[in-house]
Amino acid sequence: MPTRIWTFTNLNYDYEGYYVTDFYKALYRAMVDKSYTTSEWLQAFGVYEGGTKASVGRWVGTRESEDKYTLNVINANYKIVWSMVPKPGTPADVENPPLVPKGIFNLNLHGCIVLDYMNVWGESPILRPFKNLRDDIIRHRIKGVLISGSRLEGKAIIESMKEFASFLPNIK
Repeated sequence: MPTRIWTFTNLNYDYEGYYVTDFYKALYRAMVDKSYTTSEWLQAFGVYEGGTKASVGRWVGTRESEDKYTLNVINANYKIVWSMVPKPGTPADVENPPLVPKGIFNLNLHGCIVLDYMNVWGESPILRPFKNLRDDIIRHRIKGVLISGSRLEGKAIIESMKEFASFLPNIK
């Protein structure tokens, strides 16, 4: 069986303001920029009274750290709640003002490393006796490189979202 080692949990980013639906694209772009492949994708969408809309979802992004032996996994949970409001700076007397989404965006990231995710050593009659030796070598490497690298990648995704938000108009 593959072994899962947690590298970080509950890295959060919250944003409230205009253009919140753009974060959906920005989250995807941040994962792709870090070379993650979306291996699982779940999403729910709802429309509520008064025109308020919401979307909640979970993406699982994976990336091989060492071919066939370790897999970096980032589990991204997001929530977007918004309603359409007049675009910032639009005069109040405009008959049909352009509308933009305004609301909240919440992102929560969890990361782990899956050891021997293809179970190459466990399935091989030749390699199976050396599995403990291999685990010791990989675990030693994980402590020094993989876990810290995975933590940095998770934080970098949140930083990408913050940088993106800094370009959006945030009028209170």
